Amino acid sequence: MTDMDRALGGGLVFLIFIVLCIGYCSIGYMNTETTTCQVEDKWIKNYDRDGVYLVDCGKNIYKISDLFWKAKFDSSDIYGKLEKGKTYKITTSGFRIPILSEYKNINKVEKVR
Repeated sequence: MTDMDRALGGGLVFLIFIVLCIGYCSIGYMNTETTTCQVEDKWIKNYDRDGVYLVDCGKNIYKISDLFWKAKFDSSDIYGKLEKGKTYKITTSGFRIPILSEYKNINKVEKVR
């Protein structure tokens, strides 16, 4: 194997790594959906010093987190407004990826009467 082959192989691995990182970081901004959710439970899952807001809507669990590129910085307010047993129309983005513990993100909440 020549030095040129090693350089090309290393560059290709680096390029794949960068594409995967960008894809993972942008996943929270894709796949926007609106659905109805009856909140069965909500809790905060702690990772070291940071917590993630989680909401159980029966069949699906969602997270509530800030999204910089959507200028969404009100996760705590959204979490605080949700009441167990109440029904909401929610707008979500992202995907559920169990192996990465990734959940769809709640971006907007509207109480259903």
